[in-house]
Amino acid sequence: RFPAYMTVVLGVGYFIGVACIWQPWVPFLQEWAWGGLVISLVGAAVAHMYTGVADATPAFVFQIFVIFKYLLRTYKAQQAQPAVA
Repeated sequence: RFPAYMTVVLGVGYFIGVACIWQPWVPFLQEWAWGGLVISLVGAAVAHMYTGVADATPAFVFQIFVIFKYLLRTYKAQQAQPAVA
């Protein structure tokens, strides 16, 4: 089992990560926020599997969703750039 204060730490981290993803002004913050979210979800899945407290499937499903969303965002950004001739 994890200590109760970890929920507060993770909650604050997720809030800051979402705020960084939503802001459009500093692109490298968005990249780091996406990476941090994936690392956190991998850690959650491993912790679920290791402790056996709950099924890790939701963490894996959400992780796949986050990776798909990031790839879709990157693809749209590349399509928005003008072609260099």
